[in-house]
Amino acid sequence: MSRKPGRGLASLLFEQSGVGSVRHNLRDCASTPLQPGSPAVAEGVCVERFIILSTAHVTVASAALLDSWSNDHAAEAPTLVAKCARGWFLSVGMPNSLQDERWPSDLTAAVLLALRWGASLIHFDCDAPVHKGLRTYEW
Repeated sequence: MSRKPGRGLASLLFEQSGVGSVRHNLRDCASTPLQPGSPAVAEGVCVERFIILSTAHVTVASAALLDSWSNDHAAEAPTLVAKCARGWFLSVGMPNSLQDERWPSDLTAAVLLALRWGASLIHFDCDAPVHKGLRTYEW
């Protein structure tokens, strides 16, 4: 698989597997969680799930907030955020952390979706497909 210039991780993953098979694999993965004592956990390896969502699910104001949380104001963020070339990685945290007033409604909806899928991390990527269950915003 060759990487084309200007393409993000999401487009590479969907190009390799196709959107349908990625969704199918997520369902399979979500139905078979790791159990304590399994080889990955017993050997001290932490295995986590993440979901990839389009940056279209983030408002311009929330994008600025994510940038802020990943840079100058990380100590004020309700969760960990890392900026990448085509979006952000957002740690989902615990459901009770969503009661914090710093969570805008668009990010709250994405976090709730991630929690339903059993994911602990969201990768917002500009190349990711739009999820029909989440609102989209014009930039």
